[in-house]
Amino acid sequence: MGSSGFINDAADLEAGAADDVEAAVAERARGSSPFSIGLLIDAAQKERDSLEAIEQSIEMLRLSLDQRRRAIDQQEEILRDLSASLTQERTQKMPRGDKSSYSNKQKRQAEHIAEGYQDRGVSAKEAKSRAWATVNKESGGGKKSGSGRGHEESHSSSRKGGRKGGRS
Repeated sequence: MGSSGFINDAADLEAGAADDVEAAVAERARGSSPFSIGLLIDAAQKERDSLEAIEQSIEMLRLSLDQRRRAIDQQEEILRDLSASLTQERTQKMPRGDKSSYSNKQKRQAEHIAEGYQDRGVSAKEAKSRAWATVNKESGGGKKSGSGRGHEESHSSSRKGGRKGGRS
């Protein structure tokens, strides 16, 4: 039986108890007190039964709330796991430092450019980073087969570097 069924039963018992009290008062007014005592005892029992029905209803509601809380906790845990996995997927990018898709010529160019930066006082790590950025800008990325081969090369970075280097 659902909690609303217990509540309806309690309401019916309350109404019956009220009727019994009214009948007992009417009997007492007529002077028949033994019968009115019985009615009052019946009314008190109905009140107890009504309270018990209400307590059962409250217990059913508590159980229902506990189940809902557990379900919500499970949903939150699933959402946290999903959020964490999505965040992890977004942060996993192309492995850094993998130069396997570059041609030998591009690797030589990067070495030469890095040496130039180091000669001008840039740290080895920064020089290497700038060198590969320059190679990528000029050639459009790796040139080995299957890695987007066939892009035109732009030598604007080399021209700019030559102008800057030539001025010093």
